Amino acid sequence: MICRKCSGEIKEDFSFCPYCQEPVNQRDGFNTINAGHDNVNIGLGINSKQEFYIDNRIVAPSPANELIVDYEDLPDRKVWGGVKGYKLKFEVSGALSVISAVITIVTYFIRENSFVLFLLMATFGLAAYALDSRNKHRKLMNDGVYKENNRPILFEDDEENVYSIKKYGFCPICDGRVNIIQDERFKRKVGKCENNSDHLYSYDHTINKGFPLEVVEFYSHK
Repeated sequence: MICRKCSGEIKEDFSFCPYCQEPVNQRDGFNTINAGHDNVNIGLGINSKQEFYIDNRIVAPSPANELIVDYEDLPDRKVWGGVKGYKLKFEVSGALSVISAVITIVTYFIRENSFVLFLLMATFGLAAYALDSRNKHRKLMNDGVYKENNRPILFEDDEENVYSIKKYGFCPICDGRVNIIQDERFKRKVGKCENNSDHLYSYDHTINKGFPLEVVEFYSHK
C-alpha cells in the first residue's frame, strides 16, 4: 500500500504511516472537507480540515420506495335495485309525469293559480328523471358502465349489482382508504385516510397521485 500523503510504501494493517504519521484508513468514500477561514458552523474550528467517511452502502430511497397514493376511479357504494332498478325508475317516473301533465292541463282550465305552476314543474322534473334513468339503464345494459363527461359514474358488477364510482386511493402506511376532501387548512383538495386522520396526502389531479403532507399547528399564547 502507498501512503496517500508521502507516497511511502506501508503495510495494509498499519493504522498510521511510519514516515509521516498520516492515517492509513483509506476506505472507499473517505473524503476531506475544508472548513474554510473563520468557519465554525460545523464545529471544526478555524482554518481546519476534517475527514468524513461516507458509506457507499447507504443509498437514497428510490421513487418506488416513497409513500405514494395512487388515486383511481373505483367502485364506491352499491346502488339499490341494480340495472333492473333503473328500468323500474324510468317506468314509474315516466307514468307519473304523464299523470302530472294531465292534471296540470285540467287544473289550468278549471282555475289559474300557483298550483298549476307547481304541477308544471313536477311534470318536467319527473320527465327529466325518467329520461335520465332510461339512459343509465341502456348504457349499463350495453356497456356495463355509465359515464358523464368521459368519467365513469356507475359500474355494473353483474346483472344484479351496480356500484357508484368514486375516485380514491389506499394508504401506503396502514392500507386504509384515502378519500379526496376539501381541507380548509390547505385551501385545496387533499387525501385523508379513513383509518388514521394524521395520514394526509396531496392530490394532483393531473397525474392522480398523492404524497405525504406534514401538518404543523401553531398556537399563540396570550
